[in-house]
Amino acid sequence: MNSRDQALLASLIDWREEIAASVDRPRGWIVPDKALMHIAAVRPRHISALWSIDHLPKGLIRRRGEEIIERVRSDHVNSDFQLWPKPLSSMQRKRKKAISAVLSQLAAEINVPCDLLLSHRDLEMLVREESGD
Repeated sequence: MNSRDQALLASLIDWREEIAASVDRPRGWIVPDKALMHIAAVRPRHISALWSIDHLPKGLIRRRGEEIIERVRSDHVNSDFQLWPKPLSSMQRKRKKAISAVLSQLAAEINVPCDLLLSHRDLEMLVREESGD
């Protein structure tokens, strides 16, 4: 999924969250993730195209189909947007591995799980920030 599609997906997710909150229902009951991802990938330009999308509730298409199409058509999204980060570079992976080794050793010394000291996600974020990403 390219950054343009990711930005549209983020916009659709925001839209779904607003609806779920307004009707006090779980977001998955409004529109399943699979349907939002499909919409972001195919970018339907007309309501008629929504009818062929699996897992998209028909009642939602009737009530809010135009809102979905407007999100797709608006294309106001930032082309540099990235919902998912790029993979770590080889230098960043080496740094992450080195820090992880130190954390593992420290965790063993104090007899606690390594993730308790620093989660994998936080370690990756630390490495990215350290390298200016």
